Amino acid sequence: MIIGVDGFLGMGEKDVAIPFSSVRASERNNKWYLVLNTNKETLKPAPGFTYDKTKTTWMPAAKWMVFNARRAAENRLRHSTRTFTV
Repeated sequence: MIIGVDGFLGMGEKDVAIPFSSVRASERNNKWYLVLNTNKETLKPAPGFTYDKTKTTWMPAAKWMVFNARRAAENRLRHSTRTFTV
């Protein structure tokens, strides 16, 4: 399960993976909540994940950044080499 941590109104938030088995349902005042048995300080150093829309999967943030940098470099190279005929 991917959850967002350490942000305010979606700004500065980091997506981290947690095992689904660590989440439980809890009822309070006739409302149900999902509860995680940890605190924000424990989740801050967890590795981040980013959703890759082209592959439709979550990827570790560092790998995603390298993948996108490589793809951008390939696109620049592809568009910068032109063949001219005389």
